[in-house]
Amino acid sequence: MILSHTGKPYPMCGILGIIARSPVNQLLYDGLLRGLVIVIALAMLAGLTPLPRSSDWKDSALGYSLAQTVIQLKPWLPPAFANRLKYN
Repeated sequence: MILSHTGKPYPMCGILGIIARSPVNQLLYDGLLRGLVIVIALAMLAGLTPLPRSSDWKDSALGYSLAQTVIQLKPWLPPAFANRLKYN
């Protein structure tokens, strides 16, 4: 809780706290995060196939960004799996 200089809580803090913890807000952010994890996992699996080297992948709107995301995550992946991911 944020207090004013008099020690009383600011009135908006209560409202903002309720909005931040609303079920709709939690579902939205949880859903976005879950969707992002699923899309990145699918991009990792695609790296095991010739798909990222195809012209369709290279010409897609998110292909390059997904490949770069997976490349950035490679140090945290098991080496046997990370060495098999090809995005060139």
